[in-house]
Amino acid sequence: MPESIAYLLKDTSQFEISVPAYPDKTFHVEKWNILPSVDQTTRTLQVRLQVSNKDEFLKPGMNAYLKLNTKSQEMLLIPSQAVIDTGKEQRVITVDDEGKFVPKQIHVLHESQQQSGIGSGLNEGDTVVVSGLFLIDSEANITGALERMRHPEKTESSMPAMSDQPVNMHSGH
Repeated sequence: MPESIAYLLKDTSQFEISVPAYPDKTFHVEKWNILPSVDQTTRTLQVRLQVSNKDEFLKPGMNAYLKLNTKSQEMLLIPSQAVIDTGKEQRVITVDDEGKFVPKQIHVLHESQQQSGIGSGLNEGDTVVVSGLFLIDSEANITGALERMRHPEKTESSMPAMSDQPVNMHSGH
């Protein structure tokens, strides 16, 4: 099972499997558990399943498709390249109605296929910057350095790493 969907698993999760040999037949999983390690090559979790096989359709070594029965959960999706992950927090840069760049702290629920599901911090309709983050970051670093030169009494530890204040990237140009 891909590690990117592990967040969907609950103690009450229900699974079914199917095998290519019997494409129209599904087998209910009675018990399951996740083994404690991730395959470093495939980034998958190993799942041990107990399946009823009273008709002996299933044979050792058969490939199986696992179906996780879950309730769908609506969430905002954004391109993963838009997420700035500092290791302590996750942020995106949005554009407000005046064209100013505004950093927003977000909570990413999961990432899969270059898409990040957002749990909080963004609203539907927010404009998120996807490309050019390096340029915005460079401009913010230069602005911060100039501010520290103007006010040397402020130490770097007293200056926020990234504020939630809008940045006008066009002033002075």
